[in-house]
Amino acid sequence: MKVSKALKMKNKLAGDVAKLKRRFLMSNSKQEGVVYDYDADAVYEELISKTQELIDLKTRINASNTMIQDKIYRISELKGLVELWNGVPTKSGTFPKNYGDGDNVFTSTFSQKDADAKISELEKQIDELQDEIDQHNYTIDL
Repeated sequence: MKVSKALKMKNKLAGDVAKLKRRFLMSNSKQEGVVYDYDADAVYEELISKTQELIDLKTRINASNTMIQDKIYRISELKGLVELWNGVPTKSGTFPKNYGDGDNVFTSTFSQKDADAKISELEKQIDELQDEIDQHNYTIDL
C-alpha cells in the first residue's frame, strides 16, 4: 500500500475512533427499562481494537517517512511563520486618541506590503516542500 492510501486510511480510522468514543460515552449510563442501540462493553472493545489498528498504521507511516521527516517538520514551522506574518500589526501613521485630546503616532518596521511579500515567499516554499512530500506519498510503499 502506498503512503498516500495509508494516510487516507489513518484519517478514516481517526474518525472511527472519535465516533466510538462518543458512542461509548453516550451508551454507558442508561435509564432502567430503556433499550439502547449500543452496548457499552461491546463499543469499548471495538474502540480498543480500532485504536490499536490506528496505532499500528501510524507507526508504519512514521517508519516510511524517515527520509522526508525534515520536510514535514519544515512545513510545520513555515506554516507557523505564515501565521505569525498574518498577525503582525502593520499600523502606521497618526490616529486620534480614543480618550482625551491629541493623536497617537504609530510606526511599524514592516508594512502590510512587506508582510504580504513574506507570506507569499513562505507559501511558495511550503508548496515546493508539499510537492516533494506528495511525490514520496504516491511512490513509496509501506
